[in-house]
Amino acid sequence: MSESFPLSSPYPIASTLVIDTSNPVESLFGYHRAVRKGPFIFVSGTTALLSNNTVAFPNDFFAQAKAAFEIAVAAVEKLGGYTKAVGEAFTNAFQIKHEVGAEGRSVVTGVAATMIVTGKESFVDNNMLVEVEIDALV
Repeated sequence: MSESFPLSSPYPIASTLVIDTSNPVESLFGYHRAVRKGPFIFVSGTTALLSNNTVAFPNDFFAQAKAAFEIAVAAVEKLGGYTKAVGEAFTNAFQIKHEVGAEGRSVVTGVAATMIVTGKESFVDNNMLVEVEIDALV
C-alpha cells in the first residue's frame, strides 16, 4: 500500500488531545482523525485514503478494511491506547462481506465489535468501500 496520511503528534485543545493528518477532508469537514478526552479515545471514520488523495485497493473490500483498521488503530495507539482497549469498532460497508469483519478481527483483537452497513453514497469517494470508526478506553 502507498503511504497514507501521516498522523500528527498529539496536541492539546483545552483538556483534550487530538491527532490530525494532512487529509484535506479533515479540514474541509472540520474534524480530527482522533480525539482523547480523559480515558476515552474516539477515532473518526477512517478509510483507505492515501496521501495523494486516491483510494488504496479499489474494488478490494478486504484490503481496504485492513488498511482502514490499521490507520484507526495507529491513531488509538498514538493517543496512548492499545488494541485490547478498543471498546467498539464500527464498519460502514457498501456490501456485507465476511472478510471485512475477519480483517477487523485480525487488527483489533480481544474485544467485541459491531458492524453498521450503509449505502455507498455516504462516502466522499466512489472507490471507498469500507469506513471504520473506533472508540477505546485508555
